[in-house]
Amino acid sequence: PERNTRVAFRAQIEQQYKNYYDAAPEVGSLTSVVEGDPACRHMKGCYRHPYVADVKARILARQPADLARHCQLCGGMCLANKWDHYLPRSRFPDFSACAYNLIPICGDCNDLKGDKGTIGDTRDIIHAFYDDIPEGLAYLKAEISVPNESNAQLQVSFEPCMPERGDEQFFALYSRQFQALHLGERFSAYYSAELGRISERISEYWKFELEREAIRGSLSRAAQCEPGGPTSPMAALLRAAADSDSFLEYAR
Repeated sequence: PERNTRVAFRAQIEQQYKNYYDAAPEVGSLTSVVEGDPACRHMKGCYRHPYVADVKARILARQPADLARHCQLCGGMCLANKWDHYLPRSRFPDFSACAYNLIPICGDCNDLKGDKGTIGDTRDIIHAFYDDIPEGLAYLKAEISVPNESNAQLQVSFEPCMPERGDEQFFALYSRQFQALHLGERFSAYYSAELGRISERISEYWKFELEREAIRGSLSRAAQCEPGGPTSPMAALLRAAADSDSFLEYAR
């Protein structure tokens, strides 16, 4: 019965794939051609086909080596150990096995995204394959809070920022994703520990009697070399460390 259902839908699904490719990344206005149970159940079952394992392997093989297997929705903070259907399989069984619709992401982002954020006229989630992500511009900033007490922990906060000559449409989409995936809280929790390691590195620079400006330059260059680009949280953290006199003194 499943095979019969899939064969009956074949021509329509092939057209749906074309519609997806032509519309991407604005795929939220597409409508499903598969209706009713068991047709929806049979088409969702395509995801279990061995063919999909090969599709996933080919997708991962095409990722840049220094970003491969890291979740791009959370800036590489976690490993991409889940596969997200950008248009949710629950509402679009048409794209259950569609390579265009399969995004490698982490479990936390997968849970938070769920079935929302990609349907309708206003999207909340970046399409990692098709959105035109500006290069060379930082849409994220970090701010380091240095404690007054010596035994207190360093804190860092993150928020989206609109760079000079930035793309307003992308900034709006990134800001919505930032809220939808709770990236502010998640970045702060994860990168507070990374901040301690940066502090130790700067402490070594001071021991070797490097000048303050040389330390700033080293941190700035490290930010520019981050594989995730200038909007990655690690790049934002390094820029904040370079710009903070109080943090440099704390590390000393």
